[in-house]
Amino acid sequence: TIAIVPVHGVIEQRRSVFGMLFGGTSVTAISGMLRQAEDESVRAVVLDLASPGGEVFAVSELAHQIMAMREKKPVVAIHNRFAASAGYWISSAASEIVAPNDAMQGSIGVYKVHTDTSEADAKAGIKRKVIAAGEFKADAVDGAPLSDEGEKSAYEMVNHIFAIMKGDIAAGRRTT
Repeated sequence: TIAIVPVHGVIEQRRSVFGMLFGGTSVTAISGMLRQAEDESVRAVVLDLASPGGEVFAVSELAHQIMAMREKKPVVAIHNRFAASAGYWISSAASEIVAPNDAMQGSIGVYKVHTDTSEADAKAGIKRKVIAAGEFKADAVDGAPLSDEGEKSAYEMVNHIFAIMKGDIAAGRRTT
């Protein structure tokens, strides 16, 4: 018996209405399918990937779950033309990756978008006042101008998650 675990569409920590409407998958669903595949009757697991990536939340834990599983049975990631970002992060934990030569793979990185709509809001007569508790809580609030401290904090967060991603991918592929 071989368990086939689909990893299709945008990856979210938990399935949302967006994922249901547009065909995404969730880390919790993938993790649950992997737990079912721990059964002794399952000889191998195939991760069927066709994903541009998605959220980073809980992907590291999923990668570690896959790395633990590959110690007990083969886990093969098949890149069905597209395995990028969080999709590649997940597949990198497999025992082996199989991909056609025209597959889009990789896109190892993390980003966060900050939208400053303060000028447009001012033209529309909208005034925002951010009320927050905690020293850095409102440094990078969408809609407001990004302070130097907020930009520094956002870069630190993105770089922290990127370091985790690179470390997991390197461990999964057994390289630096």
